[in-house]
This record gives sequence, C-alpha cells and structure tokens, in this order.
Amino acid sequence: FCSGTEGSNGYLFENGWIEVYTVAFEAPAGGVSALQRCVQDKPGNFFDVAGTQISVAFAAIAAEITKLRLTQ
Repeated sequence: FCSGTEGSNGYLFENGWIEVYTVAFEAPAGGVSALQRCVQDKPGNFFDVAGTQISVAFAAIAAEITKLRLTQ
C-alpha cells in the first residue's frame, strides 16, 4: 500500500524522501487502519474525518506544505 523505505522523514523512494499525508474520509475501520500505518512515525500526518471536517484536514495539510522546501 505504501511502498518505499519508511523512516522518520517520510518515505525514501528512488528519487528521495517524500512526505506522506493520509486522509481517511468517511472510511471503514480497515481503511482507517491502513492509512494510519502509512504515517505511523508521523501521527500528525493522518486525518480521520467525516463531512465538512475534510476542509479542516486539507487546510492543515496545506499549512504544512507551505513550510516545506522543494529541492532539485
């Protein structure tokens, strides 16, 4: 499901580290668990939301992304 080498900085793929965020939108328990495992080292990158809470989740992700520095 989440392929790559997991580490405290995210996932290491062929081209470098990737920060992963997961949003379980009205997901069943199995889906929530799977998405949580993808970011188990960074629990703040997981959002379990329903209804209009999804906008809060994406706003939080957007705020974090603006802090990231893109590298070549």
